[in-house]
Amino acid sequence: MLAKHAGIDADDDLVALALERSSLAYMLENKDKFDDAIMRAVSERKCNLPLGSDSAKVREGKVGSHKAELPKALSDRMDEAWAKLVEPETGFAAYADLDRAVRERNG
Repeated sequence: MLAKHAGIDADDDLVALALERSSLAYMLENKDKFDDAIMRAVSERKCNLPLGSDSAKVREGKVGSHKAELPKALSDRMDEAWAKLVEPETGFAAYADLDRAVRERNG
C-alpha cells in the first residue's frame, strides 16, 4: 500500500526486506542506525547537559507508549496530523488500527 502510494514497484522480496528492516527486533539489534547521537552530543555540549545519555529512538515497540513521555499538546497535534493526512489516504483512524491490519495480513 505504501509502496504503491510512493510510486515504488515493490515485489515480494522488497516487501519482505521492508518488513524485516522495520521490525522491532531489527531496530533493537541496530539501535545505532536509528539514534540521534550526533545531535545529542551537540545538545549536551551547547546546553551543558549530562554527557552520554541515550539518544535511541527505538524503545519498547508498544503502540501508544509515547503518550506517557510526550507532552499532551504535542501528542494531540500528532493525532490531528494523523486524522488530516493519514486517515484519508489509508482509511485507518489510528496507528493501532493500521498496525493490527498489517499484523493480520502478515500472519
